[in-house]
Amino acid sequence: MRTVILSLALLVLLSGQLFAKEIVVERPAFNVRKSHHLEVEKVILNDTATILFMKGFHLPHYWIRISPEAYIRTEKGKYPVKYAQDIVLGKKTFTNDEGEHVFSLIFPPVDPKTERFDLDDGDGNVIWDIELKAKKSAKAAAGVPEEFIKASKIKDDREHLQKPVWKTDSATFKGRFAGYKPEMTYSVNVYVHNPVTMNQETYGDTVRSDGTFDFSVPMPVTMQVTFTVESRENNLYLNHSVLLSPGEETRVCFHLPDYFRRTAKLRHDKRENLKYLYCVGANAEINNQIFDLNYADYVNKLHEAAVDTVVAGMSAKEYKDHVIKAQNRCIEDLAKVKNVTIKAMEFFTLGLGYAAAQELHHIKYNMEGAYRKAHNISRNERKTDFKAPKSDTAYYAFLRDLPLNDPVSLYYPHYGYTVNESTLIYYYLSNNTGASITSEMIMPLLKASGKLPPEDVEIADKIEQSEPKYWTDQEKEHYMIHGEKMLQNLLAAKDGNATITQLLKECGEKKTASLDEFVSWYHERVFAAIAGMLNSEQISKKESEKFFEQVAAERPARKVSPDVMQQFNDKYSGLINELVNEYRTKQLIAALCAIVGLDTCATEDISLLRKLVLRSIVGFDSGLFFDLIQCIDIGNAFEAYTPLSEEKIEEVKQLTEPFLSQYLITRNNQLIAQIEANKSKQGYTAHDVQQKDNYELFEQIFGKEKGKVVLVDFWATWCAPCRVANKEFAPTKSSFDPDKVTFVYLTDESSPINTWKNMIPDISGEHYRLNGDQYNYIKKRLEVNVSGVPSYLILNKNGEKVHFQVGFPGVNAIKNKILDALK
Repeated sequence: MRTVILSLALLVLLSGQLFAKEIVVERPAFNVRKSHHLEVEKVILNDTATILFMKGFHLPHYWIRISPEAYIRTEKGKYPVKYAQDIVLGKKTFTNDEGEHVFSLIFPPVDPKTERFDLDDGDGNVIWDIELKAKKSAKAAAGVPEEFIKASKIKDDREHLQKPVWKTDSATFKGRFAGYKPEMTYSVNVYVHNPVTMNQETYGDTVRSDGTFDFSVPMPVTMQVTFTVESRENNLYLNHSVLLSPGEETRVCFHLPDYFRRTAKLRHDKRENLKYLYCVGANAEINNQIFDLNYADYVNKLHEAAVDTVVAGMSAKEYKDHVIKAQNRCIEDLAKVKNVTIKAMEFFTLGLGYAAAQELHHIKYNMEGAYRKAHNISRNERKTDFKAPKSDTAYYAFLRDLPLNDPVSLYYPHYGYTVNESTLIYYYLSNNTGASITSEMIMPLLKASGKLPPEDVEIADKIEQSEPKYWTDQEKEHYMIHGEKMLQNLLAAKDGNATITQLLKECGEKKTASLDEFVSWYHERVFAAIAGMLNSEQISKKESEKFFEQVAAERPARKVSPDVMQQFNDKYSGLINELVNEYRTKQLIAALCAIVGLDTCATEDISLLRKLVLRSIVGFDSGLFFDLIQCIDIGNAFEAYTPLSEEKIEEVKQLTEPFLSQYLITRNNQLIAQIEANKSKQGYTAHDVQQKDNYELFEQIFGKEKGKVVLVDFWATWCAPCRVANKEFAPTKSSFDPDKVTFVYLTDESSPINTWKNMIPDISGEHYRLNGDQYNYIKKRLEVNVSGVPSYLILNKNGEKVHFQVGFPGVNAIKNKILDALK
């Protein structure tokens, strides 16, 4: 950094010596920008050059780049960059430990009367209207229509929050971006957590060149939704909440200049909390206050308290008390804010109640995360010493403090999450009473079934005797001797791997432990960690296989050969699953009966027992809350493209709320019509891959596409970003010659087959649903790390990989990569 500062100082000194007259503008104001990674710290204008002192911002040690095609633009034209200092044009330059890099760009001189100019880094990242003459910042909210300004000046009418009304209609969501430039390529998406089906539904629109958008959002009731503003090409992502009402219109205005001034790191504008979002129309009062009072910050503070490292060692009761105190602090802080209206305060208070309920439902996940953070244990390590606190029905009594049956709860997406999570309470409670099964129990269950012939009973005995509890001292000694050796071999292959290094340290500490304790640790930590690293592709499958082969090769002879064990498992896998499920169901029923205080179980109806458990917690067993619980299974069926049976339709008709019955039956009829319409759709091909071996499958997918550019889309039916990307990219696909470009879609068995079959008719291209082994083989052959979906791979006409990335970068970015591959 010292060298950089000296270089810049020298440049300034030289410019001052050479030119008697120059203009210096410190931290110049600007209008809007397309990149968050570049800012102008100072501009010097003189007779021979225009010098821009720049700061690049990114993650520490992440690269930034300035193209040799960079230029500044005034009313008189473009001025291309002449040279740069402390950055090489066209080359990646990496940020320091603080995520910054200081450099300068030198352009030809501009007219000294120039009032403003634009900066383009040559890759399309632009800062518009960099001010050279302005003495002070532009007027706040310039360009925002008066009706928005007026609506933002809220007067409390002292009215209370009204209960929302069910209604089958669509909310209209409109907006405009003041200061928008067509090059920004924004899109707006709304995410609705449907309280009836419990499914997330997505709607959106691409912002027009004049900065406006307008689309409908089907929804059954007034509720808070999440809307995002995205521009994947320049990494812009804004996330806000807004209250929408079916049958009504809500409009927003984004003031982009104030947004970018607010988010600039080198702020020239001294005003704090610049307002950049204005709302009019339905729910304007609450929508403006959601933004003006930074309601999302209070929800975030509550979450931060729930995952703070201080919760790591708490009991369930201590954790609950901690979260509720954090909730009350947030409510108290909000109440102190000036100008908060009665309606908004009621809205915020109840919203924080449901946000706290979500954190309380996530006790195990939050506390384990806090434990890992406190002990510096990564998520890739599956096993830890963390012990989840046991919760009981008294813990879940926090639900009694919420108006679960009051329609006012429908305003909040967290209410839907609370309903959904409540259906799992019986599972968490029953697990605490031991409704689980171990591998040691499987063979006794199988033998007790009476369904094995004598010769297979003998094999089952030998398999049972292979369990660790029956091992000889010689077998246990094997792990003690070779455990450290295996880890050292693996570390040699992956030098510096933190996970393996930590395991080696633990291995040394375990040498003084008993053999039983060592073997238990070895299986719980080492094997689980290796499997985790394999799944996250920290190590290759080949390295992992070599590791396990070495362990197996040096182990004393087994009582049953691996081949015989595999044949036995293949023969009885179906029966084993049946017996295990039967055992778990009996255990679960016994546990649920104990929870609700029944000495003997007169029913095996899990749904009824689940309802009894919830009744014992919330104090009632009918109304909106239980209606919505009953709707969850129906929503799951719709998501899987499964219409309701006649029996299920009769159940739906018995719901307490008539609207829900009508709504679900209508949705069911729409689903049936959609499935029927899918049968006649063309433009896609679903390939059968069940009988294909890996090599043959690879050739089937890619061999026939040689000579074409291939876009490979790794996706999943449950992935909302995948569905949004497919919808956005669909019109562009038709612009490519099908003889020159092919679109291949790969998913695995996490996409339910019925859902997959009914979703792909709207996605033109070649579709393959692969099993786990096939999916891993394809990824390995293509040499891609699909760490998330969607992911995109582009192969050129020779079948060579020319581009790969995780996440949808935007329509134009993918289109341009395909065009490059066609050259």
